Amino acid sequence: MRTSRTDRWQLRFDALCQYTNRTGTSLVPATQVELYEGKNIAIGSWVANNRQHYRTGVLPLERQQLLETLTGWTWNKQKPGRRYDSNRDTEILSLHKDGVRVGIIATEFNLSRQRVHQILKRKSLPNV
Repeated sequence: MRTSRTDRWQLRFDALCQYTNRTGTSLVPATQVELYEGKNIAIGSWVANNRQHYRTGVLPLERQQLLETLTGWTWNKQKPGRRYDSNRDTEILSLHKDGVRVGIIATEFNLSRQRVHQILKRKSLPNV
């Protein structure tokens, strides 16, 4: 049995909602795959595709409005951010040690979650 495009879109949106509820933000890494209803849903590429459809004017208004209800949603491309910034990186590490979630840190510093993870990994390794 084939699934309609509308149903496939809704399934991916629901998986994104699950991700957003778990992490506190709808900013997802480009490679994010979410386990939803027993299925691996590639929401990272799906989000990028919806942003592209929005920029080209082909994303229906109803879908735009649904996406805009999500915490942290933005139509802008995510900026990876400068690779090295000692003050920023120290502050990010401190926030993370204080229990602030990566998604919230990424939003606060206008970075991708992937860049925040890279910073945390680099800062937690000795002599790097």
